[in-house]
Amino acid sequence: MPFFWKEKSFDHDDKMELLIGAIQGLAKVRWLVDQGGGTKHFTDHGVIAIDTAVPIIGARQ
Repeated sequence: MPFFWKEKSFDHDDKMELLIGAIQGLAKVRWLVDQGGGTKHFTDHGVIAIDTAVPIIGARQ
């Protein structure tokens, strides 16, 4: 699984932004669903995206 790391300063070099990510390719879950009348179609679960943010350093005094 490929990971990536990117650092970038902003606000006139007063703050640092850090991005850590990973890209993982998997096949979606699919079901063969009876639509009625004997007709069946594949239906998938969809896509889920999770975005989080956490404070790393406490408030400055």
